[in-house]
This record gives sequence, C-alpha cells and structure tokens, in this order.
Amino acid sequence: MYRFRLFLLLGALLFKGGSSAHAQSNQVYAFAGGNTILPCILKTPASADIPTVEWSKVVEGLQPAIVYLYRHGCETFAMKDPDFEYRTSLILRELQNGNFSLRISNVKLSDSGMYQCMIIQNNGTKEETKVELVVGSSSEPKLSVVSADGDGVTVECEALCWMPAPQMTILDDDGNRLTDEEPKQEQDPRGCYNTRQNVTLQNPVSRVVCRVDQQQRNQSKMADILLPDFWKKYYVISIILQVAVTVSALVVSLSFWLYKKHSNTSKLSFFPKIHCCLAPCSHCPILLSACLQVSPDRSQFFRYDSISLTCEDPLNSTGWKVKRRTPDSGVRPCSSGWGSASSGSTCIIGNTYPTDTGVYWCESDRGERSDEVNITITDRAVILESPAMPVSEGAAVVLYCKAQTNHSQLKYNFFKDARIIRSNCSGEMTILRASRSDEGLYTCSASGLGESEGSWLTVLGDGNDQQIQLAPLPVPSSAPPTASVSFTASRLLCHLIVGIPYLLSTILLGLIYRDRKRAARIFAEKRKNLDVFMERIV
Repeated sequence: MYRFRLFLLLGALLFKGGSSAHAQSNQVYAFAGGNTILPCILKTPASADIPTVEWSKVVEGLQPAIVYLYRHGCETFAMKDPDFEYRTSLILRELQNGNFSLRISNVKLSDSGMYQCMIIQNNGTKEETKVELVVGSSSEPKLSVVSADGDGVTVECEALCWMPAPQMTILDDDGNRLTDEEPKQEQDPRGCYNTRQNVTLQNPVSRVVCRVDQQQRNQSKMADILLPDFWKKYYVISIILQVAVTVSALVVSLSFWLYKKHSNTSKLSFFPKIHCCLAPCSHCPILLSACLQVSPDRSQFFRYDSISLTCEDPLNSTGWKVKRRTPDSGVRPCSSGWGSASSGSTCIIGNTYPTDTGVYWCESDRGERSDEVNITITDRAVILESPAMPVSEGAAVVLYCKAQTNHSQLKYNFFKDARIIRSNCSGEMTILRASRSDEGLYTCSASGLGESEGSWLTVLGDGNDQQIQLAPLPVPSSAPPTASVSFTASRLLCHLIVGIPYLLSTILLGLIYRDRKRAARIFAEKRKNLDVFMERIV
C-alpha cells in the first residue's frame, strides 16, 4: 500500500515531454525529526547503465552543496555536505525503474530550501528537477496551573517550536472558548514559533483543554488538565495563609520592639553615654562590649606592614574573636586563612596585602559585636595616618601624611571632601578641637608621589547623639536574679508568639496537599475511560 501511494504521488508530479531543458519545481512538506522523500523520475528512456545522479541543495548566491552523488554504480562521499552525513540515500530497488528520488532521514529545520536533482546519462543528456522542501515542526502542548489565589485560577498553555506558526485555543469541558485574546508568539533563531497563552478562571471549571492547530498542515494537538470541583476552597485557604503571614510579620515586629524595650530598660542608664573606643579601653569607666584596638592606631597601611588587632574587654578577656569581611573572602574569623591568633583575643596580620582590605570587628560567642573598623592596605606611595576609631568632640586630632620612602624635601597637601585645606606643609596637620564640622573624607598627597586613599573621620559629640549602650554591672550573688528570670520568660513568650502562626501555616499547607491528591484521584476514577491526551494528524 505504501509503494502504491508513493508512486501515485510521483506520478502526479510528472509532466509530458522529452529531455528536459528546464527544471521543474515541486513542493514537499516534512516535519522535523521525521523522514521524507524528494521525488525525481527519469523522463527519457535510460541507457543500459544507470546514469550519474547528483542531488544538491541550492542556496542563492552560493555554490550548490551536494547532499548525495551517485555514479559508477555507488555513492561518492568525497564531496558530500557533512550536514547530510548518513542522512540521505536513494531507493536502490527503484533505480532500474528510473526512480532516483532522495530519501532524507531525521529531517532538521535547517534542511528547508530548494533541492536540485540532476540526472546525467551516458550520452551526455541532462535532466533537472527542482524540489522545494518545507520543514515544519510541532511539539506536545503543555497545560499547567501557574497560580491560584483570590482573583481566580490561572492556567497557561505553552506550545514550543512550531513551524509554521500555529493557532492556540483554550476551551472548557463543554468546548466553549475561555478567552478571545490572541496568544503571545515569539520566533526563535531557528525559525520556530513559541506560543503561550494565559487564562484566569473566575468561575468553577472541572476541565480545561488547550488545542493547537496548524491549518497549513491540517494538524491538531490537544492537552487538558483537571481542576477539582471544590477549587474555590483553595481561595479561602490562600486568604487564610496571607492573613497568617501578615499576622506573623506584625508579631515579629512587636516582639522585636518589646525585646529592645526590655533590653534598654535593663541597661544602666545613670552612667553617661560614651564611646569606649574614643580612648584606650583601660580609660573607660564602664565597658559595654569589647573594643577593637588597632596597633599602630591608623586605618591605612602599606603593603608588607604588620597590624595587631586586639579585642579588649575587662569583664571577659577571652570570649571575643576578631573577624573581618573582605570583597574576596567574605566573613571569616582570625586564623581561618588570614592572620594568626595570639594570646587572649589578639590577632596579628604580618606582611599585609591589598587583599586584606576590609571591615574588622570583635564578636563574642553570644553574637555580641563591637564597632567596625575599616582598614585599607594600599600599593600607593603615600598613606594618610588618621585615627582608626571615631574621636570625641573637643579632642585634638593629628593627621600625618606619610610617604613609603622618606624624603626630607617633600611637600604635602591635605584635602577634605576633595577640597584642599592645607598645602606645602611638612606632612602633619593638627585639628585642635574636633567638632562635627570636621567630619568628612580626608586624603593627602606628596609632591611627585601622588595621592593617598581616603579615610573617613567620625566625630562623636557628648550627650544623646552617641548611640552606644552600656552593659549592666555584675549583680552581687546575694541579689535575687529577677531581671534574668524576667528576660527568660519574655524571650520564651516571644518565641511562642512567633512560632504559633508558622505552625498553623504548616498545617494548612499539609491540608492543601492532601486535598489536591484526593481531587486528582477522584477525577482520575471518573475519567479512566477517556483519553487525557489527544493527537490527530490528517
């Protein structure tokens, strides 16, 4: 039956006449991934020997690419286009009948184009036949639920790599169109058309069907998806989840506010608020948390300098670690690829490199942190020596401009916020009484050596503008630990208030999952005699 149809097709393509001086053009349709036959029939009587047959793909402006060459009784591979390797052949049993049609297997989208069949007989007579191959493509449409909320259930149908461009229709179980909007189509570099369409269902629908049609090929593919009859219940559950999340966020905020308020009331508020690192820590009347001391006391260093970082806390000298955050390594404690831990809470960086540039601080095992210090390691010839920590208002501040190599004849300039404030000086600049107006980004330069990196000078005033909290003094052993008990109870209450909404949300999600499985099983039993997926090719 197949051979009868094939020769019926080929016979319809023939035309009356003798030796061809003009190429005849036909058109053949094929699908990507399948097989196809390009017809070529010898129209004049053949000689005793089978002639030379050359199949080539014609590209305008280029030399035809040979896709199959038959001569001397066999195929010649030397001139064959590599893209058609092992994919083209003749029907050998039909050669004696003058049938030199070309079979192409595993058709690609790039195979589309004009092909030429040239038959050269032994007496020199040539016959040419041109066949246009049009390659189409199709895939199984996919239908899925993309969202389900209070606005409705949104389903999406997607059909990838169709050619020519198809038409997409989304229907309900009764065959009614669910939307009149045109689907979105995009053409990819291969020439395929990707088609997508979304539909939001406002009313209950038990089944949605997506149909993709290609009228030029009379082809249609369909996919469907089942929706439970009680899908509206999910809207209620989704609203409950949204309310639960909102309540949880409010509870978390309230708990954090209560915790901060409780923490603030437990501090010793009758001491003046001071910054413990404005001076060496031993001078602090009371210490809230550890201070990070930098030695030498500056924020800029040359390559190969050594730095000593110490966490000073009179109440707990061993419970602090130096940590840093750099662009290359992220957050790491001392002795984890950088620095070496010394006695107590000291970290020493010997032979510094620019990769050591970053933010440094002290951190306890309980997560308490000191103020951060920015340290810069530079390859520039000049650095600005400025205090690593903030200075107090009214204190004297000395800035030094230092060259990597000592030159007595060098002249130095100082800049604040990119404006020169001191020029042709000896490399030292003193601010007698620091004030808030002295805050800013300071740099310096040396004649012939360039400019330093910038360092930010922070001036802290006395009073309420110093946002440093004081830690409570040790409570005598004879005093009842009421604050500790109250703090523990309040923390436990906060955990309970925060955890209960999340527990309820987890239970609701479990109920949703159970109902979805039950709905799928019910509809599968109702439709077990129906086809879920349908495909029709005419």
